[in-house]
Amino acid sequence: MKLTRPVLTAILLAAPLTAAERAAFVAGNCDYASFAKLDNPRQDAAEMSRVLTSLGFAVTKIEDARAADMKARLAQFTAAHPDAREIVFYFSGHGLQLHGENYLTGTDSTLFDAEKRRKEL
Repeated sequence: MKLTRPVLTAILLAAPLTAAERAAFVAGNCDYASFAKLDNPRQDAAEMSRVLTSLGFAVTKIEDARAADMKARLAQFTAAHPDAREIVFYFSGHGLQLHGENYLTGTDSTLFDAEKRRKEL
């Protein structure tokens, strides 16, 4: 994560905006029920939140969230920032690819959940 700040700084300082215009949703999931536990996502999310906050973003951070909680918090985030001109979405955790579609996983997700969501689309 050491390269994160210089890269983000170079990209985001081009157009100074207020915190109301800059919003970030940061998620870090480590403790999965059906997949291998991960060591770094919580720390990755904390560091990304710190960097984005220092760059003037209003940051919403979640950790070890179940799929329904991730979906609800993302909906709340979207509703809370209707006028944002820059939005960063950062996820550190397991993801799945099923039939060419990519899915982010909550800590309670299973392969069956991804197949079920695919059929609902």
